[in-house]
This record gives sequence, structure tokens and C-alpha cells, in this order.
Amino acid sequence: MLDSVATIQARAGAWLTRLEWTFTVLFTIEYLVRLASVRRPLKYALSFFGVIDLLAINPTYLSLVIAGAQSLLVIRVLRLLRVFRVFKPGYYLSEARVLTTAMQASRAKITVFLTLVMSIAIVMGALLYLIEGEASGFTSIPRGM
Repeated sequence: MLDSVATIQARAGAWLTRLEWTFTVLFTIEYLVRLASVRRPLKYALSFFGVIDLLAINPTYLSLVIAGAQSLLVIRVLRLLRVFRVFKPGYYLSEARVLTTAMQASRAKITVFLTLVMSIAIVMGALLYLIEGEASGFTSIPRGM
């Protein structure tokens, strides 16, 4: 997202690229280790989180071999969906007995909800940036958002 802002890209483009590759390599290692450690790797690979993991790392590699695949890099925001694993929202949904307990348990739900809303906003802003373009005033992904 920051890479689409010309001034930020000019100042920190190399740093952002290194950061992107660091995260991509770490996610790739984690994905491969997860595939190696589960009983049924194909079942995990085809599961919701398996597909999300694969979609989150593939655009970076595709951008190396396919011209114009940089537009697919927007899919990287799917990495944020992995937050659902950490917070286990099903656990928090069942804990709404008392108002105080519900408020404490809701902290994680609110975080997950806001992360999902932010992910949708980023994807939609990126789509506006890619589809409408600079001619329509969308000079960056944050402007599209």
C-alpha cells in the first residue's frame, strides 16, 4: 500500500522491497513447514487457511516471472486474515454471559472485525487505484481508500 504512494516509494522503496521479501520468505517457510508437519498436506492446502496462505505468498513470486503481475500484489492483504487463527473467534463468541465478561472477551472480536474491515478497505482501495487509475484522481492506494 505504501509502495503505491510516489513520495514514500521514492524515499523507502528499497526498504519496503526488502521488507516484502523478508515477509514472503518467512511466510513461505511457515507454509512449507506446515505442509510437512500435517498428516494430510493436500487437505490442509485445500482448506480455507491453506488457500489463504498460498494466495498470500504467490503474488510476490509471480511478479518475478510474469510481466504485469504486480497488480496481484494487492492480494497480499489476505495475510491479515491469518489473524483469525490467533484470536480463535469461535471461543469468544460463546462467552457473552455477563456484560463485563462480554466486554473483555469482545476486545479480540473487535480487533478481528476491524482487521477484516481494514482488509476489505485496502482491497477496495487498491481495486479503485488499479481500475480507475491516476486519470480519475486515484494516484495511490491510500487515495483510493
